[in-house]
Formats: sequence, C-alpha cells, structure tokens
Amino acid sequence: MNVLFIDSETTGLDSKRNTMIEIAARIDVNGTTLDRFSVKLFNPQTITNLGALKVNKTKLSSLLTNKPEAEAIMLFVDWLLEIREKVQGDIILCGQNPGFDIRFLLEALHKYGIEGIDSIIGYKTLDTYGLALALVECGKLKIENNKLSLTDIAKALNVDMTINVPHTATGDVEIVADVLYGLLKLMKV
Repeated sequence: MNVLFIDSETTGLDSKRNTMIEIAARIDVNGTTLDRFSVKLFNPQTITNLGALKVNKTKLSSLLTNKPEAEAIMLFVDWLLEIREKVQGDIILCGQNPGFDIRFLLEALHKYGIEGIDSIIGYKTLDTYGLALALVECGKLKIENNKLSLTDIAKALNVDMTINVPHTATGDVEIVADVLYGLLKLMKV
C-alpha cells in the first residue's frame, strides 16, 4: 500500500482568502517511509488570521523568512513528480480531514496555472477522523469525551507526541502516519 500523508498549516480556514504557510508530506510504501517533504511559505497578498497563527504556533514576523508561495508550491509539485517516478501503483492520500489540505493545495495550484495533480496522486483518500469515528461507533476505540481531534485520537492510540509537535505540518504528518497504522491494527479482526 502506497500512502502519501499530507498536512498543511494555513493563515485561516477559507482557501479563497487565506493561504498555506507550511506544507509537509511523507510517502510510505508498504509501511516503510520512502521520503519526506516540508516547506514553509508565505504570500503577503492574502489575509492572515491571527487566531490561525496562534493555533499553529506561528509568529507573524516569522512568515517573512518563509519561501515565496510560488517557489514553495513548485518545489512541492517537483517532489510529488519525483515520488510518482519511484512508486509503482496507486497512491492513497491520507490525513486528518485531508479535504481541507487538498482545497488549499488546489487553490494554490490554480493560482499558478498548474493542473493535473490527480494524475500524480489520484483520488483515493483516507481520513483518519472518519476511520477513528467508525472505530469509536463500533466500540473498538475509546476516546475521552468522544473528541476526535488528531491529538485526542493519537492519545487514545498511545502515539508518542513528544518527538513530533502537533499543529505544525511536519509534526502532524508524522502523527497522522502513526495514527493511521494504529487505527488499521484496531480494524484487523
């Protein structure tokens, strides 16, 4: 199974008004990590929600040292193209609510005239939130107060979060990977 774990941090929740400030990804082939990618980016022409920066522990001034958005997006696409050459078969995209990250990625790609991302990563997705919800509903996973945030799911699965900092794209990609493998173990009969 080829799994592309992806996460982003953004300047807000609206992909039309806000932008990504960090993208991270990891590709696993049959449970073994093949490669990782991470870039911090910034587009000063978009609206920045200070509440979003608080959540992802980013100082406004630190955005000025990030790569320009166009350069970062092109680096990410180049990395995806390299991965596509190395990996045989379908790639499953996985994240905690990956639709959010995909919306922001597609908006950025559109802005720079880049189309055809589906030819690289396809349309197959796994959402750790949905998998965790199904396991909670059938009684195979116990989560305090039934909160299904990535951190709460990771805690319920005893995922070590001391190495990877939650609410950073780089940290969340690693946590999502550990969470997925923990959830898959619970699903085995």
